[in-house]
Amino acid sequence: MNTNTKSVIGLYDRVQLTKTISSEFPPRRTLPTGLEGVIVECYTDPESYAVDIDIPDETLVGGYDMENVILRPDEFILIKKNTRPEPEPKY
Repeated sequence: MNTNTKSVIGLYDRVQLTKTISSEFPPRRTLPTGLEGVIVECYTDPESYAVDIDIPDETLVGGYDMENVILRPDEFILIKKNTRPEPEPKY
């Protein structure tokens, strides 16, 4: 993204990969451009985001597998902003 994403991207925003990404954990997978996912954590130094990527898999109940990856802002685009308020911690 060419904009300052720190003020734009937030938890539970829906994003789309703009680059092919390799997962970090076994089994290592190649995640192609165009897959979508949801921001689950935001980091500031360096700016990066933990994203749960949806991987189509018709053999699974629900039709999707999930892969968690850490992405830099130039590896995705925002496709849908989360409009629900973040839940308050229950501790």
